[in-house]
Amino acid sequence: MAEHIATGQLGEDLAASYLKGEGFKILARNVANPFGKRLGELDIVAEQKKEIVFVEVKTLRERPDGEEWLPEWNATPRKFVKLERIAAYYLKKEGLSERSYRFDVVAVTLREGKEPSIKHIEYAFY
Repeated sequence: MAEHIATGQLGEDLAASYLKGEGFKILARNVANPFGKRLGELDIVAEQKKEIVFVEVKTLRERPDGEEWLPEWNATPRKFVKLERIAAYYLKKEGLSERSYRFDVVAVTLREGKEPSIKHIEYAFY
C-alpha cells in the first residue's frame, strides 16, 4: 500500500475513534458514488444530536524539517464543492433529505514517537 494511502487510512481510523469518543454515531465511512471520481468520496458520515455530519479527514505526517503545514489547510473550497454534491447524493439515497446537516473537518497530524494531534473543526464549510 502506498504510504500516502496508509497515512490517510490511519488518519480516518483515528478520526472515527475520536468522534465516537465525543458521542458521535458513525453512520458510514468512505462513501463513494456511482459517478466515479467526479463527485469524490465522503470520508465519514456521522450523526450528532439528530444532525447529519459529513466529516472530511485531512491527515499529514509531521515534517522532519520542522516546516509547519497544517492538514486542515488542504480542505479547500474546491473540495467543498465536491463534498456538497456527494452529500446531496447521500442524503437523497438514504432518505435523509429533510434532516439538518453540516460539514466538519478533522485534521490529524501524525508525529514520530508522540501521540497524534487531532483537531476537530465544526461547521468548517458553509
